[in-house]
Amino acid sequence: MDYTYTHYKDQHLIQNDQVINIGYTVSKVTCDATTEVFTGNIAPGKVATLDFKVDGRYRIRLYDENQQEEINIKTYNYLLLSFISTIERLLCGCSKCNECAECNECEDYISAFMKAFSFNSLNAPLYELYVNLIATDSACSLESEVLCTILHERVYGNASTKAPMLQILSYYYAAFYFKDFLSAEDEDEAAYITAKYKYDKIAKCMKKLGTDPSETILELESNSTVYFWQLSALSGTINTEYALIDQNYLNAKMSLPLTTFEDGHIVNYGGIAKIAFAIAPTISHNFIISDSLNNDVTDEFDTMFNSSLNLVLFVSKLPYSHSNIYFKFKKVL
Repeated sequence: MDYTYTHYKDQHLIQNDQVINIGYTVSKVTCDATTEVFTGNIAPGKVATLDFKVDGRYRIRLYDENQQEEINIKTYNYLLLSFISTIERLLCGCSKCNECAECNECEDYISAFMKAFSFNSLNAPLYELYVNLIATDSACSLESEVLCTILHERVYGNASTKAPMLQILSYYYAAFYFKDFLSAEDEDEAAYITAKYKYDKIAKCMKKLGTDPSETILELESNSTVYFWQLSALSGTINTEYALIDQNYLNAKMSLPLTTFEDGHIVNYGGIAKIAFAIAPTISHNFIISDSLNNDVTDEFDTMFNSSLNLVLFVSKLPYSHSNIYFKFKKVL
């Protein structure tokens, strides 16, 4: 079945890329049952926008007169929006006062923690890399304060316990934001995500409280490596190569820091086969590949993203023969 599924600016879009109609059925999946919620048809060349008004897991069944396929998705956007609003109130203060006890009570902190924990768990493993990265980076600075918080067994009325809790909540917020921001398809979606997270305002509030986890997260992107090789079989494709990808497979390939390819690098190829690049770790899905004349040759490659390795894979659509080829990579938001 020929179709394109896209998740863009919180919209789920399915484009019919074939010459016959595609029907679809959307069902909500719970631990107890699967319930059909709506159906529709997509005419050739048209796009269906699926609107999910309730958070949860969904199964989309696509079918035509010859075949059928399924897409399973999870959407918890309303939970995220609620968490963002709570974080804004806790970090930036309410409208009538700031940093006063009656503004943020114990229930506010408990609610924020529950929303952050639930959103991260329900989406696992989507945000785990960034959440774990921040937790590791902040462990030493928070250890004594967190132990103090646990021993006090309370939040309300104790300023010394509120500070580390706000810091931890800030880290959750930053992990969610940067993962989504760096996964944006283009600058318009990146701007949409920044506005949705109210990042410009909340980031200032975090810095006033002495918390700025952006350096920790951006450090991951600065340490990205480019692995490059020529496929072993002339018949190889991005799907066959993707199936082989793990850390051991990558370790056997030549590699250089992404910064080297950002400046441009010449790669020598000694056979006749398709070529591959893998960039990891990275949350960004989008890179522009340029040649020695600064022509954009990104469309000459198929692309797939591996969320478990936080890796983007490029495999050329056509074979390359014995040659020295210049490549330059640029990350795009």
